Amino acid sequence: MTTLGQQLQTLQALGRQEVDERSPEARKRAEQRAVERFFEDAKEHIRRCIEEGHLPSAYILGSCNRFTTTELAAIALQTFQWGREQREVPANSPYRKLWDQFAKWAAGEQLEVYFHDDHDGVGVRSWQCLCVRPDSRKLGPAPELAEGTVVLPKDALKQFGSAQAYLEHLQSTAARKA
Repeated sequence: MTTLGQQLQTLQALGRQEVDERSPEARKRAEQRAVERFFEDAKEHIRRCIEEGHLPSAYILGSCNRFTTTELAAIALQTFQWGREQREVPANSPYRKLWDQFAKWAAGEQLEVYFHDDHDGVGVRSWQCLCVRPDSRKLGPAPELAEGTVVLPKDALKQFGSAQAYLEHLQSTAARKA
């Protein structure tokens, strides 16, 4: 049985091999995998946040660290050429099909996904944020909730047994973080 250190060493060697491959075909395969991975990771992030009862934070595309999957995806998608109001992968992108699949998944979940431009505020770095909101075209306006109304995540009652137990869990989690 191999140790975790041996497995990590192998993974790092494979990563170096992928980066060292200079052929255009190898680069294209690496970019394709990075864009696929970005959208799959974004799906998981959105799903997990919502199911755990949290508002999903923006999912960052690009990080100014050239060795990350999201940065390679940003390079492949050529986000540096996107305008400030770019909301989706351009129609002429070779990765548009991946965006369309991602957007179709989101629509099936009654979510609207879009990109927005963000920056560090001093003109050094900028990036794209993948954001999500309820699709009001399908869901209609948000319901008016009476003061004190608690909306529970999908499996909260099964996991905690009651709304009160769930609220106590949230309060203790918040207290530990403070």
